[in-house]
Amino acid sequence: MNLREELKKSQDEILEEEEEWINFIIVAIKDKLFAFEIDKLFGVGKIEKYIELPVSPSYIKGIQFLYGNVIILFDIVNVLEGTNSHNNDELSTCMITILKYDEDFFGVIVDELLDTVKIAKSKITFTPDAKEFYKGTFKHKDKSVSILNIEEIVKSTYN
Repeated sequence: MNLREELKKSQDEILEEEEEWINFIIVAIKDKLFAFEIDKLFGVGKIEKYIELPVSPSYIKGIQFLYGNVIILFDIVNVLEGTNSHNNDELSTCMITILKYDEDFFGVIVDELLDTVKIAKSKITFTPDAKEFYKGTFKHKDKSVSILNIEEIVKSTYN
């Protein structure tokens, strides 16, 4: 490697260190890709035996006990689009990403955990006119991934 290439490499490393990075987990729900910030993530798990709650909003599928906590099974697509992402028979094949909000644990129902990524803040498209439930988007493997604002989504369900 010549001196010019070494200087360029050093400069690129310095710029990379100065840039702000955010870690995400990418999930698939039906045909869409979503991302949550990893620092909001409490854990992941499979939907196992759960208790249906007969008098609950349509976005609450039930509760499950996991890691010694009560996990509220949360259909995020129902909140975002007003339609159920999965019927009760499909839930046994789903995963949950467990997020904590206040003192409650929410198991966001997802079809698949796809990847964990570290994205430079400069690579995220933040849209000021975006709905309150979305923080922005980024590209991953030539596909658009929507970053969800989980705090606003959960807060919107509290009365």
